[in-house]
Amino acid sequence: MQTHQVSNSSLGQANSPYFETLETLPCLFRNPQCILFDNEIIICGGLWNSGCFSYHILKNEYKRVCAYPTFISRLDTIVIQHEATIWFFCKPQNQVMILKYQSVWDESNEPKNEIVPIDNLENLHYETLQCVVIGGSKDGFLFLVHPPNVIQVLNLKSLELVAQNVLPIERATSFTSFIKVSTGLILFHEDGALHITYTEQTRTFDYKLICICPNLVNVISFSCICIKDLVVVFGGFNENDGRCSDQIQLYSTTTKKWKLCSHKLPKPMARAFAIVNKENTFVHIVGGWDEEHFTKNHIKIKKEILIGVVKVSSADKAILILSPTNEELQVVLSHWFRLNKTKRYGWIKEFNIIIENFL
Repeated sequence: MQTHQVSNSSLGQANSPYFETLETLPCLFRNPQCILFDNEIIICGGLWNSGCFSYHILKNEYKRVCAYPTFISRLDTIVIQHEATIWFFCKPQNQVMILKYQSVWDESNEPKNEIVPIDNLENLHYETLQCVVIGGSKDGFLFLVHPPNVIQVLNLKSLELVAQNVLPIERATSFTSFIKVSTGLILFHEDGALHITYTEQTRTFDYKLICICPNLVNVISFSCICIKDLVVVFGGFNENDGRCSDQIQLYSTTTKKWKLCSHKLPKPMARAFAIVNKENTFVHIVGGWDEEHFTKNHIKIKKEILIGVVKVSSADKAILILSPTNEELQVVLSHWFRLNKTKRYGWIKEFNIIIENFL
């Protein structure tokens, strides 16, 4: 099995000291889609390549997994994961395919990875599918969104349709994002965001509008993940000014409030993919568009640094506390100096970082 080791990308040392630049991708991926498998990130092909690759987190290396079947469109394929099975929803062909993944890093045997079709789904239509997520109790359901505003629920084992409803949105587009959170599902759409709760016993839906933060108005093609009670949104493309963003936005599903992260991406980017490692300690950001071209960049950042987590034990429940922004930190320090009549002479910026860890 061929291993790809390539030189670091044009990012060099990331502008932010908190981001680490990893080995660059073995090829360009337009709108990459990634799956976590133990200590591997499976990167699925896009418009400019026909293969899937495995990135080994511990080895910092890549290996090719397999190729897409020649008859499917790589651009209009949605990829999700359930346990060791990777699902491919091939929209133009109205076809669902699966890959029962075997690690390419297992030296004890030669893995046989092949993407094969599922043949018993003739009555279901995927050609208009916009996004898919696995959710429900024990992750037993597939939630699918079709334009203009239809949501469907499928039993993951039988793939039978168990519920369908009309979303309170104008339309879902190819830029719609769908993620699972601790309290249900969140759908980012053209005009905002929607929190969705599905009750399995009655097969009913409950919707709550989420007020989108001003920095995400008219922004599409961002990456988002959920870490406990926080939704983290990376970058994105502003349709009004045609620019990419380097900002990171945080939304708490507990307080229902947005906050601008005190850290920024090394470069403005959109159409990247963000994913958390197995230990839930690092966030990896794969690929992306930097306003000029698609990149082979692969970077990571510690979760605690990204979201400023302070773990507090309260009835055996972890509480997430956001670290202050630079502006908020300066207000705290100024107030502290006034109270203690302390002079700033000899004060260095590293002291700010130390104090930030205790706020």
